[in-house]
Amino acid sequence: MSIYLEVKMVDEKINEMHAKLDEIDLEILDLLEKRMEMSKKLGNYKKSRGFFLGTKLRSEEAMQARIGKSDLNPKFVRELFEVIFKESERVQKE
Repeated sequence: MSIYLEVKMVDEKINEMHAKLDEIDLEILDLLEKRMEMSKKLGNYKKSRGFFLGTKLRSEEAMQARIGKSDLNPKFVRELFEVIFKESERVQKE
């Protein structure tokens, strides 16, 4: 097999893997949109009932419940959910 054909085959495999990563990224975005919609509903419900929006205790409990639930690096999981929770809190307050 020529080097050109080998490189082309590797490139096609890389392209396939990149396409799969793109699909997964779109799934992640879709799930985040659903989560933010639920956060908005929760915020509206809390406001209508006079509840305080955003408690650090709840966020920390939720964080601890997520760390260790996967094989991902715990530091990465914490940082990821800190960003997600911060955006969820912002959406609830809208």
